[in-house]
Amino acid sequence: MGSYEPKSSASPAVMIGLETDTPRGWAFEIDVETDAGRRRHEVSMSYADHDHWSGGSRPPSAVIKDVLLLLASRVPPDKLPERFDAALARRLVDGFDRLLRSEADWSGD
Repeated sequence: MGSYEPKSSASPAVMIGLETDTPRGWAFEIDVETDAGRRRHEVSMSYADHDHWSGGSRPPSAVIKDVLLLLASRVPPDKLPERFDAALARRLVDGFDRLLRSEADWSGD
């Protein structure tokens, strides 16, 4: 896997569908729409990642949406598997945690 830079100026759209509690966190059905079209993903997020990224102060669905928005703006759609854990973002995008904290608009929460 490689590291990716921003790929376009068009903003992706992320739609959160079903959210399910799991023994280790949550699972989400997510649609991501980019210039390349719409793709459905099943994405899990652990309690540990949720706490790491938001300090536990934001709803899981808001955190995962920001994770996917950042990923979709930097990673070609065909490089995101149909099913993955949100921690994959750290392997795909250098400095992902820092970028998420700086780019996510959490001021209104």
